[in-house]
Amino acid sequence: MSSWIGSAAAWVAAAVAVISVYVNWRVNSAISDRTVTVEAQKLLLEMNKQYISDTALLALEGEASARTLDPEAKLRAMAYFKLNVFEIIFAAVVDQKARKTWTRYFEVSLTKSALLGEELEKNRDLYHQDLQKAYDKWKSKSSPGR
Repeated sequence: MSSWIGSAAAWVAAAVAVISVYVNWRVNSAISDRTVTVEAQKLLLEMNKQYISDTALLALEGEASARTLDPEAKLRAMAYFKLNVFEIIFAAVVDQKARKTWTRYFEVSLTKSALLGEELEKNRDLYHQDLQKAYDKWKSKSSPGR
């Protein structure tokens, strides 16, 4: 009888070990993916800062007519920056209370600046799906006739 109990305990311990290894692997993988995403977004924000400081760099975005100190190009560069900040927020924030606050800020920003919506429409495929969903929701609320 005691050998049966010892054998069962060994099997249970082995199963717990396998489950622990799997759970740890999944958690570490998720953390690693999230870290890479956040670091890539930080680099993107740094590029946006460069666009704001020298709008001629917007030529890299296909805006060949942008010149240094061009006020319209500076506004577009700032729109890229702001949209990328919102993209990070919508991709990373899971706390519903914080997300609700950011969603309100996003919607107010869209209401105040048509340029943000224009940039989102023009480059829709470049942005995270959660940002696109928030934009579509705002559009449907702001255009009730649709």
